[in-house]
Amino acid sequence: RGIGKAIAIRLASKGVNLLVTGRSVDKLCEICNLAGQYEVKIHSLVADIKDPETPAMLMDDLMQHFGKLDYLINNAGAAFSKSFENTTPEDWDYLMNVNAKAPYFVCREAIPLLKESQSGSIVNISSVVGRLGYEVQSAYSASKHALMGFTKVLAKELKPFNIRVHAVAPGGV
Repeated sequence: RGIGKAIAIRLASKGVNLLVTGRSVDKLCEICNLAGQYEVKIHSLVADIKDPETPAMLMDDLMQHFGKLDYLINNAGAAFSKSFENTTPEDWDYLMNVNAKAPYFVCREAIPLLKESQSGSIVNISSVVGRLGYEVQSAYSASKHALMGFTKVLAKELKPFNIRVHAVAPGGV
């Protein structure tokens, strides 16, 4: 949806082959149809990024269809607005799992493939909330702050391998 859809279509327009993933078959089909107007390979895979087996499955599928990885965009995200006092431990865990843990686990699986490419990029989609913090978004803010910190450290650790790591922090969409 939204940002991920726009990213996929823009990359396809630049000739980038794509593996797109998400939980909705209909949304994935829509992206494949829109990006399919460009002469690129597009493969979609229905998966839930919170599932611990998903990252390895994604990389296995990617290698079967494309044989290499040059770019990784961690775009999956979840958000809601609740005051700290109304945020349950389950709410907190849900946002941390989607917004912070999932990118970590995907990167663990992807980095060996990016190292093989001799050059690559990781882009983590964060949020302005991950820099500023907003009221009634304590769990979301914490998860996006975690992603920003992870991105900064990963950029330093992967620089010797010619792998660039960046975060994009958009406002409301």
